[in-house]
Amino acid sequence: MVYTPLMHLGYKCITGSISDIYAMNGMARQALVSIALSSRFTVEALDELYEGIKTACKLYGIDLVGGDTTTSKSGLVI
Repeated sequence: MVYTPLMHLGYKCITGSISDIYAMNGMARQALVSIALSSRFTVEALDELYEGIKTACKLYGIDLVGGDTTTSKSGLVI
């Protein structure tokens, strides 16, 4: 099993999502983040994930404009 720090995972979620837009000479301006997580994740873990998301958004000039948060029985889905 490979473990990725949640901050890095949040950062990669944004950069991975916008890479195709940039590859086609587009400009990403806004992002939505939808997350499903189990009860084993703490608020601090979610804060760490969003730190990575916010860092990537700031670096690439993207506004985080919304999304959805719900429960998951098996872990984390982004």
